[in-house]
Amino acid sequence: MPGDRNAAIKSFEELGEAAGDAIASAITIVDGIIAVGGGLSGASKYIIPALVKELNNTLGMMTGEHFNRLQMKVFNLDDDSAFEQFAQSRVSRITVPGTNRTLSYDPLKRIGIMTSRLGTNQAIAMGAYRYALNRLV
Repeated sequence: MPGDRNAAIKSFEELGEAAGDAIASAITIVDGIIAVGGGLSGASKYIIPALVKELNNTLGMMTGEHFNRLQMKVFNLDDDSAFEQFAQSRVSRITVPGTNRTLSYDPLKRIGIMTSRLGTNQAIAMGAYRYALNRLV
């Protein structure tokens, strides 16, 4: 359509940044995948990179110090190379203090973000179907 393509892309990037700011607060209490769906999924190639960048950003103190905004690293699971990094195991064996026991530990805290490909109608229908099946048992 006619219009300013660059302005539209910039608007989507700004939306991604604002959404990243809002989602950062929510994912500090949620351990799961972030799914972007609905109308936003159609512009995800413009929104998600800015959103992930905002989530992986740092915050500054008045002293000039900076720290990571989140404890975990956020990965765009729609991007093949980012998915590879997300799925890569960094497990090492550590000793439980005061014992001879060891356990597996992966020091990289991570969370993924992806775009829903189902569409709202199909996702709701699948959820209702699942709910109905669970009520039958």
